[in-house]
Amino acid sequence: MSDTDDFVIIDRPDNSSAIAELSDRLQPTAYRDQSSYFSKHLNAHVPGTGGWLGDTPEYQQWHDTDYSHGVLWIKAIAGAGESVLTAS
Repeated sequence: MSDTDDFVIIDRPDNSSAIAELSDRLQPTAYRDQSSYFSKHLNAHVPGTGGWLGDTPEYQQWHDTDYSHGVLWIKAIAGAGESVLTAS
């Protein structure tokens, strides 16, 4: 039994043209445009709401570190205002 009997080598197809095509299509979102979802959510924020989040120790720890604590995940039912809170 040789070492090559333990595995099968499969040639990887050349996807370079497909990857190049996808890269051409993917562009950064113009989130500052007035018609963007970010602007829509930012304009939907009611002043004074959601301020409690910034006062929580979890938010402070996330905000004040060098991102070593990962992602701040705001979990709620659909329509609860997570996107509006995040945009604000």
